[in-house]
Amino acid sequence: MSAQTNLYSSFWFKNYTSLGSDVDLLADGPDPVHKRVPCRRIVPGSTGNLVVVQMDGTSRTLPVTSGETVDVQAKTITASGTTVTAAKVYW
Repeated sequence: MSAQTNLYSSFWFKNYTSLGSDVDLLADGPDPVHKRVPCRRIVPGSTGNLVVVQMDGTSRTLPVTSGETVDVQAKTITASGTTVTAAKVYW
């Protein structure tokens, strides 16, 4: 599979008003066609740390500010270590 050369607008998103438990982004896609696909962008609803698990299984802690656009392919938002209280996720 070759790398994507163009970036298109995302049609699918979901608002998470609470991040108190792990969010399985592969299983939680808003459209049945897009399930099992990693998210492509996260916009945090507050300032803090956002902990994600990438497709290769590595965890990343991202210091973010409210409303910042974070382009990342993630399969999970991990509650442990995440201090952001809400987020909008795009697939």
